[in-house]
Amino acid sequence: MMKLRKCFLTIMMVFVMAFSLTACGGSSSSKDTSTEAKADKEETDEEDVEEVDTEDTKDADAEEDGSWYDYSDLLTVCFQGVSDAGEVAVFVASDDMSFAVLGVADPESAQSVSFAGDLTEDESTGYLTITDETSEQTLTFEVIDNGDETYTLDMGDTGKLTITACTQDEAFELLDTLDTYTEPVS
Repeated sequence: MMKLRKCFLTIMMVFVMAFSLTACGGSSSSKDTSTEAKADKEETDEEDVEEVDTEDTKDADAEEDGSWYDYSDLLTVCFQGVSDAGEVAVFVASDDMSFAVLGVADPESAQSVSFAGDLTEDESTGYLTITDETSEQTLTFEVIDNGDETYTLDMGDTGKLTITACTQDEAFELLDTLDTYTEPVS
């Protein structure tokens, strides 16, 4: 049973990461479908038929389920990536960088660690610290700009994460996947 769960989690994470990479390169087919539907509507002159925007429906469904989409107004800075050990990572923060969430999951063990809370900067070192609201544990790290649109979050002995910008949908989907399919260890 545990092996099946690990396999499923790995497949889900690979799917999310692959979707993230392909989503950046092309146009969305749902927009094309929406455009065709509008053209058909104009041709038939059915003014009483109301169209439903698929993006609005997706957001409404996510909010009803109680997901990370509930925080879409707050968490607008979004990154995803992997650790040196091959763990999947996602980092989201508020525009003013006063609040952040960092989630890391190991596909092999189906376990995850996350920190969600106030984000502060040490003025003397430039290091950032997330103080988890629930556990009150802290995670301190240095952010290194790699010069190729990627960043390294260096947590010293704890390890390093290499992250790159992603869309809010990609980040929230990954966070929801971590919440649903992994066991939190901290």
